[in-house]
Amino acid sequence: LIDEQSGFVTMVDSDSIHFKDTNGKIHRCPVALPEIVAPELLDVNFTSDPLPTFNQESDYWSLAIHIFQLLTIGWHPFSAALMRVYGKSLPSAASVQHKRVKNCQTPFFRKIQGFEIPKQAPDITKIFPESTIHLFEKTFISGHAQPSKRVLPKEWFDELRKLSENVKTCSKDIKHEYFGDMSECPWCAMERKQAKQVKGIRLTPNLTSSISNPKVANVRTPIKSTSTQKSRPIATMKSLSEAANLFDLDKLKKWSIGTFITSLV
Repeated sequence: LIDEQSGFVTMVDSDSIHFKDTNGKIHRCPVALPEIVAPELLDVNFTSDPLPTFNQESDYWSLAIHIFQLLTIGWHPFSAALMRVYGKSLPSAASVQHKRVKNCQTPFFRKIQGFEIPKQAPDITKIFPESTIHLFEKTFISGHAQPSKRVLPKEWFDELRKLSENVKTCSKDIKHEYFGDMSECPWCAMERKQAKQVKGIRLTPNLTSSISNPKVANVRTPIKSTSTQKSRPIATMKSLSEAANLFDLDKLKKWSIGTFITSLV
């Protein structure tokens, strides 16, 4: 939860933990979010498969996912939109995000047949310098099949500190901050693009929307597990930033209705 006024960050949920205690006993994590877990773990049964399952390299993958989403207002690096290719059809599994993670299908960083970057997503070349894009490529492309090539936390720390020392505030919207070497505010450009998209949409029964939009809730379920769990939606970035207002019951009701309507749209 993030307080927009003070910048104070509070952790309220840290369930998927896998660790070894001082006696050497490993306490297993039985669940993982498919969109966040490293590709080599997507077919693992965390409850019964031989150890090790999670390790430092799998954490490096998840760390890079979180950093990308934090810096792009919630977009997943494996978000994609299906290209409209006449005469060809893609298997339904290709539209599932964690399947694209498994197959290293990220149109943000490489050309993927049948997929394109969602039109509502920001242009990463206008958000990140080449050095930052290179770190993402090391993890998501080179490190996809070779976990040892993934970027270490210290490398991310140094890169993010460098970015934070060269930040501009948008002259049109003080909420917009961006890397200082960029010629224009990327968030204003993204908002203009999104407004143009919304204006051009005609609501018809056959409307095809981009898949993996971050406003659509993900479901946290065990991978390859026989247990049954109820779906649990994950809050959007907007709802996280407004979390400080959720403790008033009336406000909570309004927020719930508003979030439902937003997700429905």
